[in-house]
Amino acid sequence: MGLLSKLFPKKSSAGSSKPTKGEDVVALITAYGGVLQAHSAAGSVVSDVDRLPASKDTMRAAILTVIHATDDETLREQLEGAYVMLAEFQPGVGSRVVKIDTDIGATADIKESALRVAAQAEEFSRWNAQIALEAQRLLQDVQEFRAKRASKTALA
Repeated sequence: MGLLSKLFPKKSSAGSSKPTKGEDVVALITAYGGVLQAHSAAGSVVSDVDRLPASKDTMRAAILTVIHATDDETLREQLEGAYVMLAEFQPGVGSRVVKIDTDIGATADIKESALRVAAQAEEFSRWNAQIALEAQRLLQDVQEFRAKRASKTALA
């Protein structure tokens, strides 16, 4: 039984096939883990928001639900990182892989390769700026949560 399943155990619902809210959260975060692996393997700085298993707002809510529910510091830190990584999913990317490919090959024309890298760098920079702005906002959410948690712990 995984840690998320321990946090959100299945509830018996006599004959109902409708998943509970906890099961939905576990399924979303598990699916998001797979999306993050694929995103990383592609080497892209950004992926389309449509690749997420649910809307970005729903993903934020699911991740925050587990962050708030767990006392496991390691899991919380991993989820905080995953929360901030939501910034790497933006609308309008489509199926493109946005990265700077510096492999020019043995027979490639140097000028052509330089122009290709320059064009990639421009797109990379544009997306990177957008990602950085959103990541900063998401990181602020995480820092506010940590501060609230610390103050509650201090009062206890």
